[in-house]
Amino acid sequence: MTIIHKRIFWLSMVVLFLIISSLIVLYGMGFKYNASTKSLESTGILYVKTYPRDVNVWLNNELYANQTPWQKSRLLPGEYILNIEARDYFSWQKKIDIKPGETTFVEDVVLFKREPMIALRNFELLDYLPLANNNQVLIVNENGLQKIIILNLPFENFIDLYTFTEISDLKLISLSGNDKKLIYQKDDTFWLINLDYPTEHYRLSGLHSSYWQDFKWHPTDDKVIYSLVDNILNEIVLDNEKPVLKNQLSSIYGYFPYTNNIIVAKKDNSDLMLTELTSELKKIKDLIIIPFSTKLSSNNYQDYLLLTDQIRNKTYFLQLGKEDINAKIFDNFTNFKWYDTMHDKIAMWNNNEISIYFLNRDDSLLLLRTTDSITDLWWHPNGTYLFYQIDNNINLIELDERDKRNNYFFSATETNSPFIINNKGTTIYSYNHTTQTFYSMDIQ
Repeated sequence: MTIIHKRIFWLSMVVLFLIISSLIVLYGMGFKYNASTKSLESTGILYVKTYPRDVNVWLNNELYANQTPWQKSRLLPGEYILNIEARDYFSWQKKIDIKPGETTFVEDVVLFKREPMIALRNFELLDYLPLANNNQVLIVNENGLQKIIILNLPFENFIDLYTFTEISDLKLISLSGNDKKLIYQKDDTFWLINLDYPTEHYRLSGLHSSYWQDFKWHPTDDKVIYSLVDNILNEIVLDNEKPVLKNQLSSIYGYFPYTNNIIVAKKDNSDLMLTELTSELKKIKDLIIIPFSTKLSSNNYQDYLLLTDQIRNKTYFLQLGKEDINAKIFDNFTNFKWYDTMHDKIAMWNNNEISIYFLNRDDSLLLLRTTDSITDLWWHPNGTYLFYQIDNNINLIELDERDKRNNYFFSATETNSPFIINNKGTTIYSYNHTTQTFYSMDIQ
């Protein structure tokens, strides 16, 4: 081999080395050859996490995995169709954009079962109230006997608390904030029972029945009740379970228990002044003036208060712990439900729309608009799905706004009411008034 040939050979080796090393570096940096564009492009990563874990993950109709979490690297930029399936579950599908040099996360995907309803118990449901732990207090007529029972959702069983000796017109009125005491109406009289000692019933005598038409418990003290009668706010103390009128305040058009105090809407010329009072109705400070209304409702969590003017179809959102209080206004929404796990977002709805308000970023997301009438709504525990009721059926929609939202329909028999979702979001319970049967349906 001549010197020239040697030089050509070693020069070729150097050039080849530079080419190969460059390709290795580009590969390590996530570049990949795109045959359609005939060029090297930076790739992306797809990460998928689901519940349940044992699912089939399809990408552009090709099966890639049978379990999650799952990650696929070196995907060329572009649009992919992601399908997640499992036997006896509704499938999940969405178009996913893969971007160069980025990881696309598809997390908190929940697959829901296709299961029939199962009958739990037969009775005539007369009334019900939810407990804070998601259990339910029911008044039922079973085999000719009227009973107060507890539906224990985690164990899916019923606990008989009390059986009445005679048939009456019974109605559940209110539960105390700690779920210990229950006020119910029996014909024209009002009674109090302690759920820990359900055989002891106390007649709430000494006050006119109007005091028990619009009342609320103190948030933490089950011996204190507030009642609004003819724009007079009354503080009622249960002394040995007998109601005693303690304090009164006039010109009140709304009242809202708040931590250990109470917020009142007091007439102030042609407006209403929101004022914070002690539990004994003593003034602490004025908060903010709002337009006058005779029909107010509230929904609060810690320092946050949602105050709805049902006449104007307007809601004021207040953060009470601040020195200077300003009201954020939501128009056309009168129903609200906090996401109880994190309290970082609120579901808002009216007859035909559902929106989500995010506290951290102070903006709203329109989730659903429909011509049907929405009658109720519940959060799924992971905060990325919402149950909502239309007529006698339960629907479920995801918050993920990429592509089209997955929306599921759980078929139900006619005249189901109420619907109850357990705390884990795994089971729907409903009562059918026609068959007088309480049902459960597993969805996870």
